[in-house]
Order: sequence, then C-alpha cells, then structure tokens
Amino acid sequence: VVDPNKLLIMNESSISLSPSHNQQRPIAVVKHQGHDETDLSLNHGKPLNATKDGDSRVYRMVALDLDGTLLQSNHELADEQVEYLRRLDAVGVTICIATGRAPPSVYEHVKKLAFPKPLPVVCSNGARGLLLSFNNNDNEAEITAVSSAEPTLNRNQEEVFYTPVTGDVVRKTIQLAKKMGYCTQYYLDDGIYANPITSSHHRLLQVYKDITRSDIVVVEDD
Repeated sequence: VVDPNKLLIMNESSISLSPSHNQQRPIAVVKHQGHDETDLSLNHGKPLNATKDGDSRVYRMVALDLDGTLLQSNHELADEQVEYLRRLDAVGVTICIATGRAPPSVYEHVKKLAFPKPLPVVCSNGARGLLLSFNNNDNEAEITAVSSAEPTLNRNQEEVFYTPVTGDVVRKTIQLAKKMGYCTQYYLDDGIYANPITSSHHRLLQVYKDITRSDIVVVEDD
C-alpha cells in the first residue's frame, strides 16, 4: 500500500512530462491544480524528490494517464520518455499507468517500457487493475504489438481487481443510448465492443481504432 502523500498522479490537466536535455538530470514539470509548478528530479539514485523550496516530499509512486499526458501527438511513447521512466523505475519509484483504455490498447506501451518487473495498470475506466509484463526476449517480428481480444503468447497478465457493472445496468445503458441515438462502446474481458448506428458512429470508431491501434468488434445489441 502506497502512502497517498507519496503518490504523484499525473493526468492531462496536470502534467507536462519533459525529459531534460541534460542526461544527468532528466526532469518532469508537474502543474498541480491551484499550485505552482514543481520540479521533480532524479536525486542521485534516491526516490523521486520534490525540489521546490519548502517541499520535502519524496514520491514512491507515479501514476500516469496515457492520452493527453504520456503519449505524444502521434499517440506513441517517445524514446526519451521511455529512458526517463526506466531510470525512475531503476531507483525504486513505482510507475503505474492509469487510463480509461481497455487492456489491449495499453499492451504496446507496456511492452515498449520493458520494465524488469510487471507494470501496474489501472484500465477500463477504472474497472480493472492488472500487472502486465512482456517477454521482450522474443523475436520482434514474432510479437503481436497490440490489441487483439485473442491471447498474446509473450504477455504475462495478472488481474489484481475487476469491478464490472451489472448486466442489468449494461442493458439499460444500451437501451437508453439507442433511444438517444448514441453509440455504445464497452469492454468485456480483453475485448472491445461497440454498436454503431450511423455513418458518423462508424467514422468515430475508426478514429478510435487508429489512435489506440485496437480491434473493435461491431455487434448488434438488440
């Protein structure tokens, strides 16, 4: 259990992750809501330390959103970010991904980070918690990089928690969405499903697929 005072949560409204050009001291600039910016740096092999005057907190865990936070405009991790996060991991800071995405659209980023131990991931809009890792010793050409509801042989996935909504709530939500002309997208285990009604829905689903590199199963929910 991580002390909340030692947990730094970064989402699209609070962080700009900017590895420094100085390889000896990469930094992240964190914009706390209602506070000034805080400079967080690797402190000579010690845990992540807040270096602003008067701030003596030492962070043990960093939780990062993906879209609009960690990922670049091309929806990928930059090599500099990967190097920085690996260095944080190496000095004992636990890195966690916290995203609304389903697990399959997180796999490629976990694989690229290639931490020596499983990476904590909170996903599916907070409904699932996983420990994810990949066997990166496999031949790259033989590895499925992302997103399929089918198992990926080199992936290790341990479920920590799973809190789905009830079937009754799902049925009512789908019915209401159809009545209002909305497209419903939902996650079941590692699958992503949607019931697009209009051509606009289909276009939006294609955009989502392109951004997340995910497979989406189109279904009829009557």
